Amino acid sequence: MEPERWGYYAEFARNKDVISSLCMFRWGLTRAADAAEVLGVDADLRGQWREVAAHIAPYPIWNTAEGPEFAAIRGVEPLHLSGDHFGEAAEYPTLLADEINLDSPQSQRDMMLRTIRTLRTAGTSGAALTLLGGRADPAVNRRRGGDDAETLLNSRSGRIHLFPVPSPSAEVAFHNFQARGGFLVSAARNADGVYYVEVQPRCDNQCLLMNPWPGKTIVVHEVGKTEPVPVRLDKSNGECVVFTAIAGHKYLAQSK
Repeated sequence: MEPERWGYYAEFARNKDVISSLCMFRWGLTRAADAAEVLGVDADLRGQWREVAAHIAPYPIWNTAEGPEFAAIRGVEPLHLSGDHFGEAAEYPTLLADEINLDSPQSQRDMMLRTIRTLRTAGTSGAALTLLGGRADPAVNRRRGGDDAETLLNSRSGRIHLFPVPSPSAEVAFHNFQARGGFLVSAARNADGVYYVEVQPRCDNQCLLMNPWPGKTIVVHEVGKTEPVPVRLDKSNGECVVFTAIAGHKYLAQSK
């Protein structure tokens, strides 16, 4: 049964709207448009690429008693059998394309978390769980090529989340981790919470930092200066601190 169900289907009978292809085509077209905009090229094509990406077929869904899950192949229950990669491909919108991330709508995150729970019963990678703020089995993550760095900093949405995954260690720090947008970030926390945050931009850009002290006022200073830089608090999805960062400068964030 396995070769018939999970192998190459006769006349590619089930090779339509496969989740891995949908997600990577959308990712490739969108990233190409982003890169062209940064480089100032292909102005006549960027809009076309984005339009095609926006109209790619929706991901296949499988309905379960607990709620809908993502499926690797349309009309096929999201399972993982030994030797195949199709089941794990249902995690690709999180693992590879960054489409379903910490800042996605709760309904999308819940659907992906249900999918991950189904697939993990067969020992698939816990990396997607980590990217959504859950703690994966470290042994499984290492065996499957997982990266523990994103338990400390996750910026796949474009917003910088510090220590997004609960840690068994009360005291942990990291130095110069790269974040989306061209930032080097250093941070430290102990049993009382985050006590050090430094951001060093590698290019002029808006820094989007999720407030490490929710509910408290955050103040950002350029290193060596006493006057705080202007900040804006975006509460549209959590508490995101937005400030203009200049390349070559360093900024310290503190709670007030």
